[in-house]
This record gives sequence, C-alpha cells and structure tokens, in this order.
Amino acid sequence: MDVKEIEKTLFKESPVESDIRLEFLDLPKLHCYGNKVTDSFFDSLSNTDNIELFANRGIQTIIDYKWKLAKEYTIKRLFLPFTAFQLLYFIYSNYIFVNRFHEVDYSTVHDYDIAFYIIGPIILVVSSYFLVTEFKQLFSSGVEYLFSVWNYFDIVPPIIIPLIVI
Repeated sequence: MDVKEIEKTLFKESPVESDIRLEFLDLPKLHCYGNKVTDSFFDSLSNTDNIELFANRGIQTIIDYKWKLAKEYTIKRLFLPFTAFQLLYFIYSNYIFVNRFHEVDYSTVHDYDIAFYIIGPIILVVSSYFLVTEFKQLFSSGVEYLFSVWNYFDIVPPIIIPLIVI
C-alpha cells in the first residue's frame, strides 16, 4: 500500500461525519441567581411587550438554561416536599385522627398512637418549611404577594393543617 491509499482509507468521509457549528454566548453574571444584573435582566424580559424578542436565539438559549435550573429546584425543593406533606396529612386524617380521637379505650397504646407521635412532628416541621418559604416570597415581592390567588393556595395549608394536628 502506498501513502495515497492509506490516506484515502483512513480519511475518507462517512455519512456519519459532518461539520460541527459551535457558537458561544458570553453573558457574564446571567447564569447566577440572586445577582442584581440577572434579576434586572429577567424582570425586564418578563415585563416586555415585544414578543419578537423571544425569537432571538440568544434569549431562547438563556431561557432554556435557566428553565432547567428552575425546574430542578421546583421539583426538589417544592413539589416533592409538598406531595410528601399532603400524603402525611392524608395518612394522619384518614388513619390516625379517626382511630385515635374516636377510641374510648385509652388504657392501651395502639399503633396509631405511636404513628401520631411520629407523623405529627414531621407535619409540623414540613409545615414550618413551607411557611418560611412563603414568608420569604412575601417579603421579596411585597404587597403584590397578596394580589395573587395562587399564593393563598400556597400559604393556607401550612397554617391550617398544623392547627388540625395540634
């Protein structure tokens, strides 16, 4: 084999190979949460009336990047704990409360009594977690917090459920 045949064999193009186009978007500080520049940028973006702005590939890239982080945070820090909170309350209200407070025999300790002393404090701790989260949101957004009906759906259960458990 000569050099030409070796080059032809090793460096021939295959249908799998293709050129790669690499683009960089360098926007300092926009990848961080809690930054004044980032907050100002996203506030301006959320309040804009110019829909064509969202057709810009740079804006789409930033939103796609931030959405992954926000989605992960929302699922791990809000959705899963709230689902566990609701599940614990369901167990409490349909099993523990019904049996424990409607039982006339107080001389023996039942399994629902033990469950009450385990699940009750957990409900109180998780409820406190959600109240702290809601108060942070209240203080960060101010009076506007009170104008959204969804915030009432967020704050009422962590207040009412512990009152029922206690």
